[in-house]
Amino acid sequence: MLNTLSTDQVTQLNDSAVKVINTTSLQGLTTQQLNALSSSQVQALTTSQVQALTSAQLNGVDTTQIANLSTAQALALTSSQLNALSSTAIQSIETTDLVKLSTTQLDSLDVGQLNKLTTDQVTAFVLNQLKSLNSAQLNGLASTQLQALTTSQLNALTTAQVNLLESTQINKLTTDQVSGLSAASVKAITSTAVNGLSTLVLNALTSSQVQALTSSQVQALTTGASGQLNSMGTQQLANLSTSQIQALTTAQLSALSSTALQSLETLDISKLTTAQVSAVGTSQWQNLTTEQWAALPITVGVKQSSDTPKP
Repeated sequence: MLNTLSTDQVTQLNDSAVKVINTTSLQGLTTQQLNALSSSQVQALTTSQVQALTSAQLNGVDTTQIANLSTAQALALTSSQLNALSSTAIQSIETTDLVKLSTTQLDSLDVGQLNKLTTDQVTAFVLNQLKSLNSAQLNGLASTQLQALTTSQLNALTTAQVNLLESTQINKLTTDQVSGLSAASVKAITSTAVNGLSTLVLNALTSSQVQALTSSQVQALTTGASGQLNSMGTQQLANLSTSQIQALTTAQLSALSSTALQSLETLDISKLTTAQVSAVGTSQWQNLTTEQWAALPITVGVKQSSDTPKP
């Protein structure tokens, strides 16, 4: 019986001998014997032999042996075998093998396993693999893993996947990642997630990204002195389109600071509804420039005669 061989005897088996080990004998090998195999012996195993290895055997072998698997052998691993691998073993899968795994194989990885992938492994994911991640896997990614994703990878996520991203995850993205998101990706962020975005993220948006926000997303922006609308840079507020300005609720407009109101384009001010204008206090409007004041669709107190804000 093979399992009676010493580790030294196991190492003496040539590749041809390894190839003809039957399933029963292979499954009888101890982890010590499997760990004694050289890289050449490991790669001599046929795909059928690899699939015959028990979960206990795979979970017990050294990470070096997992790394020694060829791409063809890695692709032969069943879902149950992959799911049985320890987090350390998962990390030992070479990126060249990882990118070849099928979506079915990836789907077998649990959140704990996926969460332990190195940033190099995450960056190596091809787009179709990323698209196959389920909600639990996607939400389980660590901040360092999210920050390792390229712009192309982020934009490859489906609308359904982006819908699953929470504000805490989006807030972990770098400003370069945020500014690289496509308009479609921005539109796919839920209003709930938008409501929790940090000022850093909001101010990292480009003008085209800002204008990609839907009315529902705009209406989700928080108010108050430290709210999202008042914390956004004046350029970001100026980037809002006329339809987006019109989508602002009366509560949002009335909560805007004088500085925030001054950043609105004259054309946008002229398109405000009567209800929106009436919701803003006269003292807030008094700080508009002459051109902005003149653009108001209804009369609000006495118009100022110069661009100097009234005391």
